[in-house]
Amino acid sequence: MEKPNYFGILPANVRYDKNLKPMEKILYTEISSLTNKDGYCYATNSYFSRLYEVHKNTVGTWINNLEKQGYIKTVLIYKKGTKEIIERRIYINQKIDIPINEKVDTYQQKDLEPINEKVDTPINENIEENNTSINNKINNIYLYKGSEFEKAFSDFKIMRVDKKEPLSKPAEDLILMKLYKLAGDNEQLAIEILNKSTINSWKDIFPIDKKQGGNKNGNTGNKRSYTRNTEKKGFDKHNDYKPDYSKGFDDWN
Repeated sequence: MEKPNYFGILPANVRYDKNLKPMEKILYTEISSLTNKDGYCYATNSYFSRLYEVHKNTVGTWINNLEKQGYIKTVLIYKKGTKEIIERRIYINQKIDIPINEKVDTYQQKDLEPINEKVDTPINENIEENNTSINNKINNIYLYKGSEFEKAFSDFKIMRVDKKEPLSKPAEDLILMKLYKLAGDNEQLAIEILNKSTINSWKDIFPIDKKQGGNKNGNTGNKRSYTRNTEKKGFDKHNDYKPDYSKGFDDWN
């Protein structure tokens, strides 16, 4: 089946909100892209945890904060007349009431009776996972804003092209996320990590070994410069990481 392409959005109010962590902003962009097809996203915490290589409890914290700050709205959908969860829907909050299908028995998550998270709630196995199979093209998200960083990242991408392993747009986002895990808010360290991989023609990025200083061979020579702009499609991350609906309520939050 042909998969439509959608872009995620990162509004200025989200991008510059100091109450949000960088990964929460990226997750917001991911959710916004997955709402394009049906108006909501129903990917699970386990799906996002595999996508970003973090624990699903971490994902739950991100989602909770996005909802706390008023950027998203979560709704649990139940099988009519039961407490069997069919799916969780995440809506982008437009600061207005979001229309819900009145024929579906739904409740706001905050209005629910407490549920034992250790109990697995049966999930409908026939649910089609439409929007999580989308080949989503997310707008470039630069966690670091300096021109020196942008140059270092551009050189790294062009090196990958020279090695015949170009980065797709989703793969670029994953590299940026990994870079933030390694360097945090230290932009200069992020630049050093990128330059090290570019010098050594490594297809991935790695922590800086302070004992060695330069690359893994102790070489601290100048980084070669790249000037070409490249872009290539590929790597359908949403098709590679499909949500798991088999683990009950604990998987949603």
